[in-house]
Amino acid sequence: MTENAYLVGLRLAGKKVVVVGGGSVAARRVPVLIANGADVHVVARVATPAVEALAQQDPGITLQVRDYRAGDLQGAWYAIAATDDADVNVAVVAEAESRHIFCVRADAGREGTAVTPASFDYEGLLVGVLASGAHRRSAAVRSAIREAFQQGRIAPDVVAATASDVVPGGVALVGGGPGD
Repeated sequence: MTENAYLVGLRLAGKKVVVVGGGSVAARRVPVLIANGADVHVVARVATPAVEALAQQDPGITLQVRDYRAGDLQGAWYAIAATDDADVNVAVVAEAESRHIFCVRADAGREGTAVTPASFDYEGLLVGVLASGAHRRSAAVRSAIREAFQQGRIAPDVVAATASDVVPGGVALVGGGPGD
């Protein structure tokens, strides 16, 4: 089955985001959420020193070291189920669905209602890649695109670039309005 995902950018500034789990996934995702202005609430049975340090350094993070329980997603706009316990992740996704909250499930991406793309920023562009649930492929393609930008094989300003700058040996449409 292919994963049908609608790639979208979320404006999370001032919005409650709940991350359930305090391990390496939380350590990677929480700083990005904070950088985008989210009001981050981490609920974790155990938090890594990196996650604890993030919570101590940033007032935008609330860390609760305890088990997840129903009701933790109250008022959330977005959730991430990132524990090492599949049963807890299932419960987080179920609560999120019942509350109409998009939820990423880090351990089994196809089981959540949202997927985090492999992404990077480059000169004002945010580039994201989804590869039908194949996360390693997404990451590899993301890295190849970032490298192409860094090496000048892809121009970051398509309007000023020629087709051969954007897609070597291919065709690029710039504009596409109703003109001649």
